[in-house]
Amino acid sequence: MHGALSESQHVFIKSGLDHYFARYHPDQIRVFEMGFGTGLNAVLAIQYCLEKKIGLHYLASELNMLDIDLAKNLFIPELLELSEQETKVFHNLHEVEKTNKVINHVPIEAQVCIGDFLESSWEESFADVIFYDAFGPRTQPELWDRKATDLCFRILAPGGLLTTYCSQGQFRRNLQSSGFHTEKIPGPPGKREMTRAIKPI
Repeated sequence: MHGALSESQHVFIKSGLDHYFARYHPDQIRVFEMGFGTGLNAVLAIQYCLEKKIGLHYLASELNMLDIDLAKNLFIPELLELSEQETKVFHNLHEVEKTNKVINHVPIEAQVCIGDFLESSWEESFADVIFYDAFGPRTQPELWDRKATDLCFRILAPGGLLTTYCSQGQFRRNLQSSGFHTEKIPGPPGKREMTRAIKPI
């Protein structure tokens, strides 16, 4: 009812990327997204980094990719007024092709890995920001339990943050048990609260 675009901008860009950038002012941000879906969050991350003129290393995990023809009919490039280069990155991600491009002098590297997030092998401390965009705890409880939060803690670099629309109390307790500092922050339109978690330095 309130729109996927406004939710993504609030939860993942404003409360995630922008919060991290304001804290550290890096020249590159490494983003890991749990749940690639339509690719909207990926495109918004690319646009944000182009605007800030900082490099982006983006990696997503997705178990069930959208059909490429369906993905190309989502009208996301038109909605966001993507450039030709940005649109090509968007389509390449849906075709699971690793993309290395320099767009307006900004290095963009993006890739989607198909597989089970919980069963895949991930390097330690490879991400600065995690977009946690799985379906809700009632639908996919295994992605919100202690095994999942332990894995997120492992792959996030010290000082990094995880952001998600979910504000479930048990999920926050799982994050805390894994070692995160958590905070309840205002949610997007239509949702009172959301969660941001910080890995201590």
